[in-house]
Amino acid sequence: MSRTSGRPADVADRQRVWEVRRFCQVRTAHPPSACGEDSQGDAALSALLRCLLYEFDADLAAVTLLDERTQHFLSVVHKAHIHDAHVRTTKWYGCEQIAHRGGICQKTIAIQQTPGQHQVCEILDLSAEESTKSLPVVTGEVASFRHYAGVPLNTPEGLNVGTVFVFRNKSPEASLSPAKCRFLTETASHAMCQLLQTVEALEYKRSLRCNSAVSSMLDSHVSTIAQDPTRSPGSAKATKLYTSFAQEIHTTAANSIQQIFELDGVMIQELPFANSAANIRHPQRDKVLATACNAGVQKPRPIKDDVAQQLLEKFPSGGVFHVLEVNQSGKFVASAQRKPGSYDRIQLDLCEGMPQAEQFVFMPLRDSFHDRDVAFVLGWASDFDRVYSGATDLPPLASFAMATMTQVRRLEAQLLSRNKSDFLGSMSHEGMLIESIVTNCSANVFQYVLISLYLY
Repeated sequence: MSRTSGRPADVADRQRVWEVRRFCQVRTAHPPSACGEDSQGDAALSALLRCLLYEFDADLAAVTLLDERTQHFLSVVHKAHIHDAHVRTTKWYGCEQIAHRGGICQKTIAIQQTPGQHQVCEILDLSAEESTKSLPVVTGEVASFRHYAGVPLNTPEGLNVGTVFVFRNKSPEASLSPAKCRFLTETASHAMCQLLQTVEALEYKRSLRCNSAVSSMLDSHVSTIAQDPTRSPGSAKATKLYTSFAQEIHTTAANSIQQIFELDGVMIQELPFANSAANIRHPQRDKVLATACNAGVQKPRPIKDDVAQQLLEKFPSGGVFHVLEVNQSGKFVASAQRKPGSYDRIQLDLCEGMPQAEQFVFMPLRDSFHDRDVAFVLGWASDFDRVYSGATDLPPLASFAMATMTQVRRLEAQLLSRNKSDFLGSMSHEGMLIESIVTNCSANVFQYVLISLYLY
């Protein structure tokens, strides 16, 4: 017998899938230790599962996440592990993820939670159910479980992203008591709190690294036009110096963003209608100002001008996008701003030059003095080991973009000041020459007048 309630959840819902990918980051927070590959996973989750094994006299307990097609195991505890408090594992009989294909756990996340009630998906005899009797964990191929009880992992936004469940080798005589159901539900609530804390800590680390980089960039000694030892008059040479130093700033910014946010690559591209903050036109210059990529990652091609314009119009404050599906029309990219209406899908050709990319981070570089966007930052990642969100990653990225433009504006001010100084110096030199000529001419004319009067 199985007990579920509520309407079935859409496992492919893009907001739910994005939350699942976000929580999957906890696996990277606990890498394999020196004790061996199996000694990994979250210790707090493992401790919660051991409590379930004691309480239910179960043979296996697990915490899992389910996206649209795959079930990810965050922590698994077998009865054999219960006497060894140091064993932590994310292995489900040798693997860390499986295709769920409408299995038991997918039925579990379909539960519609009701406040004040403890709703549990329970199957008293797995071998007697038509949908479960052929499963490898029931037939003896992998295990011979008979009893299943699970509850969904429910986020504060009300999304069921995974399950906490137990398996037992023997079928019970009756369904779980209300006290047992409450214990299982409360354990799932504690597990969700632990996942939230872990993910928030990972996101906070990225934000902290970015804030430190912003301070370092503003305090660092960047090459200046005025202090350049090769300084010589002439706007052409000053413009060349400006271009060189601006490129230095953009390259530093691209490398910093790529390292801070652990992206596979970053590209800073100039917008087609604004070649530079100083209004200096370079028609033949490549519009990619700087790139920073991991080893083995191919250098990207520039984004098309119409795509760049679309990004600026729809996301003037930046955006984070996740590739969700591919159809005949191309790849759909969804914004993850976590604001009303922010999950509307837009179709972009972002993947044309980055076919392996699964996530994108976009941020315009705005010149506040001229009140226009002059370039943009586009970063990408080819997996979901790190999941980026608008709420946590865009504010620090915007600060870094502002610091970058502050440095570029400082160079522009130096360029204008130098050109002004060169112009005034040139005018002063020419003025002195004219004054000398006029003075000499005046003396000669006066002498000529005196001689003429004497002869007369």
